[in-house]
Amino acid sequence: MMKKFFLFILTLSPLLLKAQTKVFKEVNEGISTEFKPIFQNGNLIGYLAFSELERANKDSFSYRINIMDENLNDLGIVNFREKKLDLQQVSFVNDTLCMAYLKSNVLGYDWGSRNERNDSLSKGYLSLFAQFISLDGKIAHTFEKKLKTDIRLSWTNIRDGRIGNGGLKHSVQLKNQDQKGFTFFFGDDAYNYLLVITTQGELLWEKYILEDGDHYKMLTSGRDVLFLITAERNMAVSSHTVISYDTDKKAGILKLPLLDQFRNPLLVMAFNNDPATGKPYLAGYIHDPMAAGAYLYTKNVVQHLFSGIFVINVDGHEKTAVKRQFSYWTDKVDDELVENDFLSNNNAFMKNVIAFRDFQGNTYITGTNNYHRSEYGSVVMLKQDPSGKLSVLTPFADADIDLSDTRKQYELTGMPPLYSVSSSDTRSTYLIVNAQVNSSIYSLEKKKVVRVIPHKDGNIRTNIYPAKEGHVIVAEYNRKEKYTKLSIEAI
Repeated sequence: MMKKFFLFILTLSPLLLKAQTKVFKEVNEGISTEFKPIFQNGNLIGYLAFSELERANKDSFSYRINIMDENLNDLGIVNFREKKLDLQQVSFVNDTLCMAYLKSNVLGYDWGSRNERNDSLSKGYLSLFAQFISLDGKIAHTFEKKLKTDIRLSWTNIRDGRIGNGGLKHSVQLKNQDQKGFTFFFGDDAYNYLLVITTQGELLWEKYILEDGDHYKMLTSGRDVLFLITAERNMAVSSHTVISYDTDKKAGILKLPLLDQFRNPLLVMAFNNDPATGKPYLAGYIHDPMAAGAYLYTKNVVQHLFSGIFVINVDGHEKTAVKRQFSYWTDKVDDELVENDFLSNNNAFMKNVIAFRDFQGNTYITGTNNYHRSEYGSVVMLKQDPSGKLSVLTPFADADIDLSDTRKQYELTGMPPLYSVSSSDTRSTYLIVNAQVNSSIYSLEKKKVVRVIPHKDGNIRTNIYPAKEGHVIVAEYNRKEKYTKLSIEAI
């Protein structure tokens, strides 16, 4: 008997779907569907539903792409046949939608016998496959690059007939590149690759990223590509480096080890483009050298590890254009908080930490807090203003917010405990706090909670997710009627 599933639940990621209002009812599991957000320059501009339909023949499958705008209005449908695909990421630039897949002739297939399977695996391959879809809904161009992976090992790790990451060392990342097309990053058994590809599917530049690291995060800014490279030393301290490339000159620009002036390592919590200037910035914690070798563990959580916070602005190609600001707990904070011990005694330790910046140049490091909750509240914000002045904000000190037992809830729904939403039109920034009972929307400019949305009302369960600028997705699941309603609402 075929299971049932909800279209919405298939691939719920923190930045998934939403638009004016759309209802998804139960359907049979004969169709495998996942939703992806469409980004341009880091902004959400639409959504798509990618469906694997029936198997067309021995070698290929039928696929369908439903494209929607930022308000979930249907824009068009693309039908095609291809070998087994696993959609990785989506981006948009210059009236072209880019779909980045992993493609294989063996992974995700079924065979009638062991001999047929072994013969197929001996000829198997994995490739990066990209489609470039024009505004009229046509697949105008494609690009494909064969990858070097252990196909047999990848086959043994297949789950639910999906390719997954196909045994890649580093998963596919895709960003749009202004005036050029799209930039890809991934790592196979041979190299870590940077590819710049035009909207016509032509390879402009292929670069091997030789700097060693355990994790890589790619960011594009104008014509530049930046990587945050993390090397894990131990469970407490990691080493971070930023490297950047000029895609016009096809050359490296900067290599910046992330250390403060005392050579203490920096823990990056934000690596993004400034909402006001569009220039890259990094923000996070400064490790405390006195904690080295003497970390205090409480239920496997490292405390008393940090000595301050930092912001690094990358305003240009020269090293002189890299501006650093370091704020330490020993520096003077706001006069109103002279009695504050959140920094001196707690070392600003929090969980579920995020970092973001507003349109006035202030940087915030925010997380859930268990230290003197009656005094500071369940959510605390560290603010560094453009001059480097540090303050501790406790906007939820008097609020009844229960964040103590939400881990399982987030795993089930994909709903992050904390995230920020901004609007360039009103130059406003909001913090969304997803607690057990309610979602609270806090305005940084108004310094107050502007909206509270209950998660449950009778048979309806409501969750809140980020959407387009200045909006949130309100997802209502009706347990009795068996449907999920999505609506995009302005904050």
